[in-house]
Amino acid sequence: MALSFRVFILLLSLSAKSYGFNLHASQDISWQTYVHNFVTPSGRVIDTGNNNISHTEGQGWAMLMAVAFNDKLQFEKIWQWTNAHLRRPEDNLFSWRYQADADPSIADRNNASDGDILIAWALSLAASRWDCREYREQSAVLRQAIGSKLVMQFGGYTVLLPADDGFEHDGYININLSYIVVPALQHFAELEPSGAWQAIIDDAQVLFNKGRFGRQQLPADWLQLYEDGHLSVADKWPARFGYEAIRIPLYFLWGGLSQSEGLQSIADFWSESATPPAWIALGSEERAEYGLSKGGMAVRYLLLGEHHRITELNIEHEKYYSASLLLLSRLAADKQFTEKVMITVPQHRVTIPPR
Repeated sequence: MALSFRVFILLLSLSAKSYGFNLHASQDISWQTYVHNFVTPSGRVIDTGNNNISHTEGQGWAMLMAVAFNDKLQFEKIWQWTNAHLRRPEDNLFSWRYQADADPSIADRNNASDGDILIAWALSLAASRWDCREYREQSAVLRQAIGSKLVMQFGGYTVLLPADDGFEHDGYININLSYIVVPALQHFAELEPSGAWQAIIDDAQVLFNKGRFGRQQLPADWLQLYEDGHLSVADKWPARFGYEAIRIPLYFLWGGLSQSEGLQSIADFWSESATPPAWIALGSEERAEYGLSKGGMAVRYLLLGEHHRITELNIEHEKYYSASLLLLSRLAADKQFTEKVMITVPQHRVTIPPR
């Protein structure tokens, strides 16, 4: 498997070019289906697999997709709802969770760093695509907040905290490598070369290769990083390679970081069967009794270089998370989007101060 995986990696750009996608909103039924299934008329993105809550991950992903599919109307709706309902005025980060049928709708005002990153990235891309100064300025404000409140030096690494509160402990911190949205941070590094963005990416690669466990040497959904630099599986979450860590190959491949031992381990595991289990326990090797969703399979196809198979997957009956992973995998595989939209850098730089 190792040889074939590396061959696939060498062919990633050719595969993406051969199986390019038409990303205009009026011509892509998948995006229209996504909007119909998960985005309310007001711009709130609904997680149908999680009690219909909304969160910054979903808002950010949908904003990014709207840019990709050149759907300015939906982008504006989603952004305005996000800004009106989730922004924390004291620091310009966003509360991570919103439940419409609860009182209050925002019971936990903590943020989620990946959601903040996705929103800032989408705003910057939208600013370039539609020449909008307001989006550019809002992205800069949010990047400033992320850099000042969520980036720190710990255990010899430059790391991204999962949130502003709750992940720093006596002698260790909790980290989640699936929060490292590699292409977004690469974009930020282009905008702000003096910031910590590239250091976060570089150290995330080291942590990814070091933080693998079990016989299959797979990454854990959540990690504990200690002051001396060593890693363990986090003890406050199930010790699994599962729903969180599945985003690691998506984001690493999207950012072109294909030469990773960690990706090789995932590729080997996912090649053991046609439909791998949705999760595996890293100690006992207990496996989910059900396989990867269509979205999970899309990430698998992305990793194995089988990009044409992503186009065969239909999101119509998928829940929010699976449908999102499927569409994001399409974007990650699409050379046209990457070259014409994702790497377009507006000429606006902000220096991120050290924490």
